Amino acid sequence: MGSFRGGTNPLWAAFALIYFLGAIGMDLYWLFSESGPVRGLAMLQGKILGGHWFPKITFLVLLLAELGPLFLLKLIIERLTGARLTGPPEIPASDPRPR
Repeated sequence: MGSFRGGTNPLWAAFALIYFLGAIGMDLYWLFSESGPVRGLAMLQGKILGGHWFPKITFLVLLLAELGPLFLLKLIIERLTGARLTGPPEIPASDPRPR
């Protein structure tokens, strides 16, 4: 998978990508049909923000709430197996020019 760092477990990469795309699809469905948790979040936003509902804020809140379990699952798997599921961060090349 070209969009993941080198050293990333391919099974984890596929699972995370499918989970992420599914979460986005579910959020878009809820936003367009105004069902699921969107209805409650819209009413809460209306109370807090003076009667205004911002769908983009609702989308971000839902997406963050859905991605939390994915990161928790990643931490649990890494703790139990002792192996990293993602590759180490790439270190940028140093600047050879003197300062």
